Amino acid sequence: MSIVINEITGELVDPREAVEHHPNANDEQVWAGWRLATLDELIHAWPAQDRPGVYEKFRGWWHPTLDELREARQNAKSRDRHKRRKRKDDDLDHVDL
Repeated sequence: MSIVINEITGELVDPREAVEHHPNANDEQVWAGWRLATLDELIHAWPAQDRPGVYEKFRGWWHPTLDELREARQNAKSRDRHKRRKRKDDDLDHVDL
């Protein structure tokens, strides 16, 4: 899943809550807001030159490889098609016959 961090609050996460979701968390954590990357963002993203190492996997995020970008782009295309179809169906529901 490719995400975009759109906010970092600076508010510290309760350590008990952090460990509940990330058992290996041992540093202070802060809250962040995120969203799925758009198709346009994924099209313009450059893939990582190397696969993620042990540290990146442990950390839980890394720059996507070309294969990961391809999969994320396919998923984003599918989401876009679904949204367009839903919008079209919603528009048809509002047509007076």
